Amino acid sequence: MDGGVYRFLGMSVGVILSQQATEDKRQAYAADITYGTNNEFGFDYLRDNMEYRAEDRPPARAALCDRRRS
Repeated sequence: MDGGVYRFLGMSVGVILSQQATEDKRQAYAADITYGTNNEFGFDYLRDNMEYRAEDRPPARAALCDRRRS
């Protein structure tokens, strides 16, 4: 629902999912708005910081987490 509004405003939207390919996640994180669960953001952060070479780590990113209630 919100993704359509952001796209209408000219922003890019991505989503991260478990079991998603690394390249797909990199593209999702490159978007202006990235949807995902706190689990995925947390494990991606830990996984990214386990890379041995600094150039293999993605650039630093910030996240604003908002929990929706149904």
